[in-house]
Amino acid sequence: MHNWLRIRPHCFVAVHSEDHPTTLTASAWKVALDGNYYAYSQRPNAKHRSQFSEALIARLPERPAAGGSVLGKRPAPGGAKPNDKRIVERLDVAVHFGVLYEFPPYRTEDRPLWRNQPISAERASKDETLWKEVLWQLSIKHFRLELLQLDEEILAEIGEPSTYQRHLDLLGVWNDGLDVPTDPANLDYILSEDWIWRRAGVLRLRGLVHAWPEFGDSEIDNMEVTISPSAFHAYEVTLYEAYARYFYKRRGRLPTFPLTRPSSIAESVK
Repeated sequence: MHNWLRIRPHCFVAVHSEDHPTTLTASAWKVALDGNYYAYSQRPNAKHRSQFSEALIARLPERPAAGGSVLGKRPAPGGAKPNDKRIVERLDVAVHFGVLYEFPPYRTEDRPLWRNQPISAERASKDETLWKEVLWQLSIKHFRLELLQLDEEILAEIGEPSTYQRHLDLLGVWNDGLDVPTDPANLDYILSEDWIWRRAGVLRLRGLVHAWPEFGDSEIDNMEVTISPSAFHAYEVTLYEAYARYFYKRRGRLPTFPLTRPSSIAESVK
């Protein structure tokens, strides 16, 4: 959690950037979160090799002696060969964060910011309110990225490549931007407690998914959503259920939906 708060701003920007594109596996994310962006030795005859040049690898710092031996430099148990694939994974992640994006190795003394407050390692390990706030933000970001990626994939399949304007239209579903606000005063249409504001985002979403083959049905297309909160709520539920079914058919799992806003965030601006 603590190192995530440190690298989080970079990750949120990088996921929308074409510079140094990197898709991390679950195991690589574990490496990224532990923050050990140190040099790791590759065997000269290893089958797996780092994607990065020796010049970039040489810029990584050596692990301090007090920190223990470095993976890849210690002998393997029982004389077995070291796990070259794991070494390369750690090395690639270390170069990505430690060299390309200039993050020094993680230290417990670091004080990354969350909602403009410095967070200690001790608090990050114990504060359940902090955990809820961070997971809430991640759920929103995940929902948005899944929607953006699915839309781009579908448009490519039907021969209508995604355009910059299409991307802007999708951003308009929430708040015309990429940020996930941690302040309720920074409006996110589809997360608003006010159904009038939420309706604006939901109707934008419905207009965009019209381009998806076999998405909707007459019930969704013809529902009246402007007359009352109860009518809109019924429409909203129907639309999200249709999205969940559509997503499941393509991905084999349910989509991520935003979690309920933690009370600690909602109460902070009252």
